[in-house]
Amino acid sequence: MQEAASPHPLALARYSRGLTQHQFAQRAHVARETISRLERGATPQLTTAQSIASALGLSVEVVFPKNDEDAVTTRRLVTASPRQGRHGRDEE
Repeated sequence: MQEAASPHPLALARYSRGLTQHQFAQRAHVARETISRLERGATPQLTTAQSIASALGLSVEVVFPKNDEDAVTTRRLVTASPRQGRHGRDEE
């Protein structure tokens, strides 16, 4: 039986903040299609990776880990970040 793939760290970070792909794309100033491709494993250009990581308040290395071992650590970091409301403020 084949094991299901784990969600990409970008998707986990977005989910943990309660954002749709469209909402997050607006916040990161990229196209929604870009977010979709990256969540499926595409490799971003550096400027896109920086915009996305900045919009999440995380480093590029956390959002786009280099290998599977880094991805395990990353999953803990991206889901531990505070959930933000619709106006970009931390919810309590």
